[in-house]
Amino acid sequence: MVVAPSASQSPAWHAASSAVLGELAPEKALQLAFYRDLILTWNQKFNLTGLRTGEAVDSRLILESIRFLECIRGRIEQPLDGLSLIDIGSGAGIPGIPISILDPGVEVLMVEATGKKARFIQEVIAQLDLPNARVEQGRAEELARSSEHREAFDIAAARAVGPLSTLLELSLPFLKLGGKGFFPKGVLDTMEVSQAKAGSVELGANVAAILALPEIAGCPFTQVVVADKIEHIQAR
Repeated sequence: MVVAPSASQSPAWHAASSAVLGELAPEKALQLAFYRDLILTWNQKFNLTGLRTGEAVDSRLILESIRFLECIRGRIEQPLDGLSLIDIGSGAGIPGIPISILDPGVEVLMVEATGKKARFIQEVIAQLDLPNARVEQGRAEELARSSEHREAFDIAAARAVGPLSTLLELSLPFLKLGGKGFFPKGVLDTMEVSQAKAGSVELGANVAAILALPEIAGCPFTQVVVADKIEHIQAR
């Protein structure tokens, strides 16, 4: 059972969540606040994230995940219930954990290479009792070679800092035909976009849109690149 944490009175994401996703059920609000407190507690043991205050985690990680989920819902032309999502380089579970809480009909796999972070995600899943979420420790480029994961997901997300072409290369092999990849980015220059578009053709995909995001103070992500999987690709 999730117990209301002491710092959960008025988190930055609560009003935004109700505005963009509909009225937030009290249990979901408690789960998000409890998750925030777990991040802060584990952060005292090892460097889970560079954010050190509840306000920063609320606004940067949870609110960021809410607006990211809104973006996904806006581009997927069907209800998300029954769809599968892979979150690559999940770190502290962003955006996978908030999406698991807010959209319990989505099956979420979080991939994280660092053992301590993967164990943290597993602890969150257990404490919040999220049956639609799971985590695997490993590198995306290795997991993508397995038949269990290759072209097995409807949605892919990767928010790690890196060139857009790298994010596409890591993520697109996981997508089914007709699947969509979502990649939060900062300011994109023309060369980065051109290289990504050229590389996406070899990966059986098309860079379909670059969407502007509402600003969050201190958040580096101001856009989301959307890629459509349109062809099979050969195993590498």
